Amino acid sequence: MNVVKMQHTRQFGRALLFISLLLSSSIFFLAKPVEATGEAATIKIISPLSNDNKFSFNSTDHPVNSTFTVDFYIANSIRIAGWQILIRWNNTVIHFQIGWIPDDNVFAPAIDQGATLIAPRPSLDIINNDTYSLLYGASILPVTSGIEVTGQALLCKLNFTIAAAPQENSQIFTNIELIGQAGGEQSSLDSYVVVPYTSSGQTFVKTVKVFAEPAIVRILGAASTFHVITDVAIASLTVSPTLLEVGDSADIVILLKNVGNDLETFNVTIETNQMIFAEFSQTLGAFQNVTYRYSWNSSGVLLDTPVQVTIFGIPIVISHETHYVFSVDLILPGDMNQTNNHAEVDLPIHAKLGGADLIGWLILLWLGSPIGQLLLGYTIIFAAFLVTLSLHRRLRSPKHQPPPKAQVAEKLDTTST
Repeated sequence: MNVVKMQHTRQFGRALLFISLLLSSSIFFLAKPVEATGEAATIKIISPLSNDNKFSFNSTDHPVNSTFTVDFYIANSIRIAGWQILIRWNNTVIHFQIGWIPDDNVFAPAIDQGATLIAPRPSLDIINNDTYSLLYGASILPVTSGIEVTGQALLCKLNFTIAAAPQENSQIFTNIELIGQAGGEQSSLDSYVVVPYTSSGQTFVKTVKVFAEPAIVRILGAASTFHVITDVAIASLTVSPTLLEVGDSADIVILLKNVGNDLETFNVTIETNQMIFAEFSQTLGAFQNVTYRYSWNSSGVLLDTPVQVTIFGIPIVISHETHYVFSVDLILPGDMNQTNNHAEVDLPIHAKLGGADLIGWLILLWLGSPIGQLLLGYTIIFAAFLVTLSLHRRLRSPKHQPPPKAQVAEKLDTTST
């Protein structure tokens, strides 16, 4: 299948699923799907052989073109009337074959009661030369037949084949990852569940984002032994701006990466001045990374440190500030390189200045610098020189000179007469 056909197939699949959602919301209940905020559902990618998210095959027992099945479950308590997933993988390692909705799927109870299952074909696409993606989803009509999920329920099954065999003493692998929003954080959801709700006696639907731990598919050479490399890292931590005025907000961006060769679940703690800001568990596939973005507001921060400059040995307080330390720590037992498990950034926070205060602050700050004091010293010396020169010239001017002795004597004679 060429690229153009795959792209058309994906668009057709998206259209069919979207049409089914509109049918269930607009025609029957006069409501369009809206995206819910603050809600989330969990998807699990599971091997039916090992009942976990690790698929491991030896090339002797599973040669090229061997087939294996991947199960997708929804795992937390939520009422759903539809779902859609977008996944990606390395197509040089495995090839997609077929996907289907089994009879015991999550909507089976509603179908038994007369609901209609809408399930367009899986839609295959190429992201780049090696990375492929698959869009798949299903919904039921009417929406009021939504299913309350407790525990976990099966969504679909996908069959893949092994695409390549590693050399005898080596291995190849790929992650199977769920893509929440292919177009980035500001785009619409690509993986979601459709949740019905009632308002003023009418039924509406909303889309709720989903999360999934990645799965890993590993193929070992005939004589290869898998040696786990356990290493998760804080690839970067940035806080901007680098100097903050009290009351303003700072953006915190954290890039976490699994630089090992196996799936890893680890704990993440983010602190501001040794106070926990966020704490969560994260799972990353081999060489997978994830970015977290936060906004932190500095309103109410106590500025307890005076900012002063010294001018000719005299300390002058020009403002007040404080420093906040933003830190990130990763905890993973057995991590082979713990030097990359901690990162921190110091953020100075100062009083908000404006107008004359800002100009005065800048002047004093400049005068407190070595070059400022040097120039100030030269300015004072030059001013003293000008004053001295002016006084000297004034004292030498005619009207400030004493009269000659002859003029004094003549004035005395005139007075005597």
